[in-house]
Amino acid sequence: MRKSQNFSLGLLVMLVIAGVGVRAWGIKGHLLWQDEAESGIYALQILDVGYPNAEFRGERLYENRSFIPSTSPKYEFESTNFYGSKFEKNKGWLPYYLIAASFKLFGTGTWQARLPAVLLSGFTLLVVYRLARLGASRGAALLAVALQAFNPIAWYYERQARYYSLETLLVVACLAAYLWLRRSKKRRAIFALTGSGVLLFHTHAVAAVLVGVFLLCHWIATAGIRAVVRQPGLPAAIGAGLLLTLPWVVGVRYWYVFWYGGLEPQLKLLWLTLASAAVVAGGFFVARVRTWIGRPLTLGLTGHPPAGWLAAFSAVYFLVIPVVVPAESVAEKQFVPLLPIIAVIAGILAGQLWAAAGRSQAALGLLLLGTLGGGIFLVLHWDTLQRASLYAADWVPSVVGELDLDHRRNAPLVLTDYYQFPLSFYSHGPVQLLYPLRCSYLESYPGEILYVVHPVRPAYAPATAPVEALPYCPAREESACAERLMLLRRCLQAGRTCQSRQSGGTTLYECSQPLPHA
Repeated sequence: MRKSQNFSLGLLVMLVIAGVGVRAWGIKGHLLWQDEAESGIYALQILDVGYPNAEFRGERLYENRSFIPSTSPKYEFESTNFYGSKFEKNKGWLPYYLIAASFKLFGTGTWQARLPAVLLSGFTLLVVYRLARLGASRGAALLAVALQAFNPIAWYYERQARYYSLETLLVVACLAAYLWLRRSKKRRAIFALTGSGVLLFHTHAVAAVLVGVFLLCHWIATAGIRAVVRQPGLPAAIGAGLLLTLPWVVGVRYWYVFWYGGLEPQLKLLWLTLASAAVVAGGFFVARVRTWIGRPLTLGLTGHPPAGWLAAFSAVYFLVIPVVVPAESVAEKQFVPLLPIIAVIAGILAGQLWAAAGRSQAALGLLLLGTLGGGIFLVLHWDTLQRASLYAADWVPSVVGELDLDHRRNAPLVLTDYYQFPLSFYSHGPVQLLYPLRCSYLESYPGEILYVVHPVRPAYAPATAPVEALPYCPAREESACAERLMLLRRCLQAGRTCQSRQSGGTTLYECSQPLPHA
């Protein structure tokens, strides 16, 4: 028994090291792309003033396109990230503080920004093992860890200087803490769940609400309201959770996030609650499932192992996330936290198959299932695997060199259609996005203007469209965005002489001061 435990521990350590290693490999090979550079800028703001906010080096930050009117004489539209306050509130701040800590320890740079995400992926593998081990054998738990460690989609997202890696870790930690709570009913378990939930809230608030509502519905449905109320430490846990989350909600005026996303806040929360309750209720029917191998396969919500319960959570997550997050944020990245959960489910089911059938039959079944699953995986994710370097910002250094030279000479106003964040992060001067500016501001600007046009076409753009006519904006607003961009370009050139030059495959338009009569 001791030898078996030591072997399992050694294999787990090797899997964790290998998983972290493949994510760390080449993290400084490409510069930070748009969203990663945004995280880096917020980290620099934290080191400067203590919190992420709307301005960097004297210029406003805009993460995405917006048609929210602004009263500013300079900007025609508000940024959705800062709508309603000066604080960044589209996501939690915890990932930015971790990046800031990395910058403080190791200096500002590309690999330093990605290091926290890579290290956190190792803790995710450990929690995956713990979650699977609560409901399965060591072999099944190690298989789950291996599936997550060598998942190329997980590699892609868990090495980025974003919230993906931390959110994934904390979602799995919440599920593991809840399962521990249901098995033990200990005070430590309820506080572990509360702590994980609070950290998840400060990483991705929407995911935290989803997880919290689902677990509450599941707890009440399977244990009864009396058992929930009698849980030792519950009042203190609720009080601590509210104390550690509500001040941030009020301080950043978080509720503004919901008003531009399509549905009003109360409708989104109602949908989340109803969807969670419906899937939890449906889980009772799942508990009656029997498998083709002729033996009961425990898929119940409270059974051992908890494969059905995790599948129910995955279904709720998959159904609800597209409704409760802003429309422009609905993408593959929102479902990354499901990857380790799917790995745990697969490990548990594989372990049951191995135990229920003969070894030769189980090996054949696992081989067939693995082949089928691998084929489906590649079909569904081929696009992600192919675009691994689509957003690489390696063109930035040559442009930054040009910008820094110009800043030393006459400090022109630097404008860009897109990629404001990489240019701002790697350069030493301010960079402004063209899109939200007012035409009157551009026409009356007294100095020189340097306008940067990046040649990479957005993935959704039709191949026949001219590159420079397509701004980066949601597809449903593409036509309006393109028209506005062309209008602003005309305002930019009004009364000025503009000369273009190439730098690293990017076009720079250097526009002189306006003529006296303009």
